[in-house]
Amino acid sequence: MNWFLGIVAASILGVCFFINIIFIQFYRHPEDKWVGWFPRLVIILGLLIAESLVLMLPFDIANVGDDTYPIVEMWNMLLYALIAFIVLIIPFAQYYYESMNAEGKASIMSGLCSAIMFLIIFCLFFFIGYIFLGKIELPVEYMTCAPKELTGDYSSQTLNTVDLEIDLSYPVFLAGMISFLGNIFLTIFGGIGLFTLPFSLINDYRKRPKSGVTTKFIQHRRTLSSRGQRLREIGVELRSQLELNDKPTRQQKKMFNRWKNAFEQLQAQNDITKLAFYKHGGSPIWFWFKGFLGILFFVISGFWYVHVLLYLFFKPAVHPFLNSFFIALDGFFPLLGIAAYALCALYLLWAVLHGVASVGLKVLFFTVHKMRKNDTTLNSILFNVWLLLITVFPIVQFCVKSFGDYSRVALVKTLVSVQIENIKYLKHTWSYFIIAFLGFGILTLALKLMCPGKSQDSELKDLDRVLSKDLGARL
Repeated sequence: MNWFLGIVAASILGVCFFINIIFIQFYRHPEDKWVGWFPRLVIILGLLIAESLVLMLPFDIANVGDDTYPIVEMWNMLLYALIAFIVLIIPFAQYYYESMNAEGKASIMSGLCSAIMFLIIFCLFFFIGYIFLGKIELPVEYMTCAPKELTGDYSSQTLNTVDLEIDLSYPVFLAGMISFLGNIFLTIFGGIGLFTLPFSLINDYRKRPKSGVTTKFIQHRRTLSSRGQRLREIGVELRSQLELNDKPTRQQKKMFNRWKNAFEQLQAQNDITKLAFYKHGGSPIWFWFKGFLGILFFVISGFWYVHVLLYLFFKPAVHPFLNSFFIALDGFFPLLGIAAYALCALYLLWAVLHGVASVGLKVLFFTVHKMRKNDTTLNSILFNVWLLLITVFPIVQFCVKSFGDYSRVALVKTLVSVQIENIKYLKHTWSYFIIAFLGFGILTLALKLMCPGKSQDSELKDLDRVLSKDLGARL
């Protein structure tokens, strides 16, 4: 059975490798067709590491009680690769790509120097953090009692708890820091994406292009042309306002992000209009499939939310819920429970990435690079892969906690539950991540149901109104 499991795992990774190649071909910009081979390789391997980490968890569970595969060594190898890609390889590939000239030639030294500077800054923060947080506090229970007589009869028994401090190794501490940072993304964007993902698919079906006649096509093109002209005028006015200050204000940055979102909405509407006229609405099967996926994903999101509520939010857990479902599937056929477990983890990863994209172009202190078919540069794809790698290990940690009954014998649980979740000063924060995750999820669901969103005309009117205000008062 374990040899069969290895063959299945190797086959899945092989399929993932080819899917990653197709992924780059689907999104890359035409100008990157014959350039950027090293960044492409980094993207393919980075995606493969993320997929391997997610799939390693069910592989760990399936291999319990057998030493055919060195599970601990495999986890360590993947974690080392993850850390290397986050702190060195992807930053170098990013700077290397951005140093390319018009002929597609890049300066290795320029990329290497920039990556080393990034690594030095990262190491500085790492060692400062290790000085204050480089220990775990393990709760240890012990009993004290006073002997009553030499007969062995004891009285005044007292149960005590003390935190035992143990030094962390550098790799484990680094994995803990990445987990803490990634949990912030998981909490916010996972909770949001849990419901924006199915709603976006359902809306794609609802707003699918339909075959149109020439008169309607001309009318739509005129409307879009008018919106485009207004958007151009707003952009010119906004640029003139930005040039007045040496440093853009927060309000100016917010306005620019809204303008850029409005531009992307206009571009998407133009694509739909052309599809409706030139290709008679496109293939209806694709949009029916999107509608079906939207309903299916909404059910999966509901199961995820209810499971986190019942199993993690309440102490003790109210019901094992999905744990019981996976165990029942294993009772029917062993690989079914493993497959369902892997799909739930992959779905959560997809929800996080969709949550990042749906919030907007500005996330915390950096800009999110949206992915578009045949219109995404390699440095934008690299950034999204970096964001994916930041998030993937916290998703593994979240799944270990969420499916504790099913994954109780997994070897990775020692790393997650014993070490990372007991890091000094940080061990009290993990429960708040669960509360925030549920809060963002229910808030997003309520907003999606009650506030479907502004139309583009309404958005453009808001931009006009804000820009018409006095510069000193508004900008």
